[in-house]
Amino acid sequence: MSHEPFQILAPDGTLRGVAPLEAAEIRRLYEAMLSARVFDHKASAMQRQGRLATYSPFEGQEASQIGAVAALSPQDWVVGSYRDGAAMWMHGYPWRNLLLGRTGDERGGQTPEGVRVLPPSITVGGHMIHAVGLAWGERLLGSDGVALTLFGDGASSEGDFH
Repeated sequence: MSHEPFQILAPDGTLRGVAPLEAAEIRRLYEAMLSARVFDHKASAMQRQGRLATYSPFEGQEASQIGAVAALSPQDWVVGSYRDGAAMWMHGYPWRNLLLGRTGDERGGQTPEGVRVLPPSITVGGHMIHAVGLAWGERLLGSDGVALTLFGDGASSEGDFH
């Protein structure tokens, strides 16, 4: 049995079939990924200069973070780790706060009013339990809100994951 791979674009860049999103939305998401890449490069440079205490780059993960959050509504939650700045920013957490947190400034952990993003978790895998709690709370409230969390193989090796 032969299966054709799922493709939106042909190898030469032409569209195969109907576009899954309107051109304006594609442009908005691309601009968000570009903004995230610029932030990431700048923050990485600042860390090398000693201007940030610590910074974990997310280059190459922009599409997964921006795309996942683009599917959320404002009532949904984002629970990220130290490497999920693009996702957090896309859901309303300011770049400024992400930088302040990396300098040890407590204002970096202050989420703006109405933004449903928890401050970044530094503990590997610890943030997953917070996402479960928020999702359970939404269910108990009768809401259809969700909690999105992102993590990698390091977090999946932690007991909190299990």
